[in-house]
Amino acid sequence: MISGDLWAGAEAQAAALLHRLAREPGVAVHAALMNRGELEQRLRRSGVDVSVLDETRLTPLRILAGLRTLVRGFDPQVVHTHRFKENILGGLAARLEGRRPSLRTVHGAPESRQPFWRVDKRLLEQADRFVERHWQQSTVAVSGDLLRRLVPSAPSIRHELIYNGLDEAAFDELKALHAGQPPARLVSFVGRLVPVKRVDLFLEMASQLLGRDPGGWTFQVIGDGPLRGPLQEQAASLGLGDAVRFLGFRQDANDLVARSGLLVFTSDHEGTPMAALEALAMGVPVVARAVGGLVEMLDGATGCRLVEGGDPQALSEAVRQAMNDPDRRRVRLPPRYRIDACAGAYLALYRALAAGGPVTRPSC
Repeated sequence: MISGDLWAGAEAQAAALLHRLAREPGVAVHAALMNRGELEQRLRRSGVDVSVLDETRLTPLRILAGLRTLVRGFDPQVVHTHRFKENILGGLAARLEGRRPSLRTVHGAPESRQPFWRVDKRLLEQADRFVERHWQQSTVAVSGDLLRRLVPSAPSIRHELIYNGLDEAAFDELKALHAGQPPARLVSFVGRLVPVKRVDLFLEMASQLLGRDPGGWTFQVIGDGPLRGPLQEQAASLGLGDAVRFLGFRQDANDLVARSGLLVFTSDHEGTPMAALEALAMGVPVVARAVGGLVEMLDGATGCRLVEGGDPQALSEAVRQAMNDPDRRRVRLPPRYRIDACAGAYLALYRALAAGGPVTRPSC
């Protein structure tokens, strides 16, 4: 169960995992979404059965009733939830319909604390914690950093580390299409335009690069969100002009990144961003702040750079070095982030939960 209202890292990972699990002999999967959109379309195209319990039309109680009907009809051995409301409703449906095993995947740390006057949000947070501790049997973290954050808050919960996975072969065509071309001095950002992504740092970094080499760089911001207007105003105040383009949400985001010289992450925190994995699969180097799962992914990775702190000048220097790195064409996706490793780990966990026994799974 997952919201499906966005197309971001959690949704991309759910799509890749469900597509791979649906091809596994003896395994049947069914996706329950709370919104129509990109995720629904991609899952249907890949042959995954989908039910949409549209939260724009249905109350939470009606969504729960629909989930209970779906659980009775599909009769799953395990219920797997992603994101906040889905953990509560999915965990409750699994509990009410035969106390079925249930687990959640946590894709990132909380982006902000709820203000004290949002009593409704705080009550939902309490409900989410209750469901995790009493009605779900496992919590999966997508990076070691995230796992270390989660364990102290709920030490009695079974925690697992399963890295996000990518079908590398799906990117072979894009990789081949742009292989051998001289690296464009085009730098990309991909993600939601929200505070935790720190796109303001990306723009300040762009200003630093253009200050040293006017006209020598171009930048593209792929994604949308509530900060788009303020970020465009910041770009104008920095005098970036036509050097930076705000492209919004794009279905051809991978092609745009494949044409780039680099992909840059300026976030205050990340789990295991799928956009970074996709860039590596296409042979595009990644420059990122040393936060969250990006450290595990990029530390020692050929052609890539990690930057401590949030200094725009340090970021610009890392971008300049990565662009000129002679090893940039040797960028590869680390094996532990391949979809077969990810799906195998989840299958082992599902089977252990369904059997009620200890978890034994292949390392990934």
